[in-house]
Amino acid sequence: MFVDPTAHTRTRLPLATAAQTLRDCLLEARPVVQVVFFVRLLAGAALAAPWLHGVRPETLLLGALSWGCAVMYVYLFNGAADIVEDQASHKDRPIARGDLPRVTALRWCRGFAAAAVLTGLLIGPLFTLLVLAMLALGHAYSAPGIAFKRHCLGAAVVAALGGALTFLAGHLLGGGDLTDPDLLLLAAVMSAWMGGVGSVAKDFSDTRGDAAAGRRTLVLLVGERIARAVVAGCALCVSTSFTVAAWAWIPTLRFPALVMLAGSLCVAFLALKGRQGMQGSNPRAPYRAFMVTQYAATLSAMSV
Repeated sequence: MFVDPTAHTRTRLPLATAAQTLRDCLLEARPVVQVVFFVRLLAGAALAAPWLHGVRPETLLLGALSWGCAVMYVYLFNGAADIVEDQASHKDRPIARGDLPRVTALRWCRGFAAAAVLTGLLIGPLFTLLVLAMLALGHAYSAPGIAFKRHCLGAAVVAALGGALTFLAGHLLGGGDLTDPDLLLLAAVMSAWMGGVGSVAKDFSDTRGDAAAGRRTLVLLVGERIARAVVAGCALCVSTSFTVAAWAWIPTLRFPALVMLAGSLCVAFLALKGRQGMQGSNPRAPYRAFMVTQYAATLSAMSV
């Protein structure tokens, strides 16, 4: 019997292409950011159900899938919108490199958004509303004509709200009440950390691309020296406020508060080190310290 030697290749090619495109989409959406959103979601659930005891695995998995697709939409859409600044900053991302066509990325964005909503409906109407809010927030951040990313205040607000929505969504998955004081304090503090520290620190290494795209980041508006002082001041202010509030009202969050306080000292030191132009300072160092602190403080909140 004759067997066409190319038949197997023809059937595998579309799957291989789809797998490669999915891989490029995941890389464009910044895996380290995807993981931190997943950690926030789990932390919100853990505040409602310590160690996730009593949470149905299928609910948690569906919720994580839905929220993950929403976050993928947000960051993939942002990557498609940021092609000018990413290429000017020589970012090693699939869209900027030309490995992932912008049209293809936008097509996959629509798929991720649809998957997020449809999966969210399996959880419940309130969770679906949070998913829709996250999608709308991400769209407003990058969409031409709105583009909150172009202004430092808009970028900070979107970063803060995106974090808060994630903690709220996780708390719903854990069966918690959205008025829980532990949740409200953690969501408020981590949102302030993202909006006041991370949204500025990430721009220290992107000034060329941001200027080429016409953005009005804090670094470009007031200069890097003042922006670094703002990052250091915000980091210390947020962590100190968290520590005082936890010690006064929410004892279960004292350990996460101490973790953030220690991390904020590192962020402040690295930010001010760069401000003084000290030898060996890295523009990305304050943002990396911000990310590590965010991971550590959020993970520590899961054990309360």
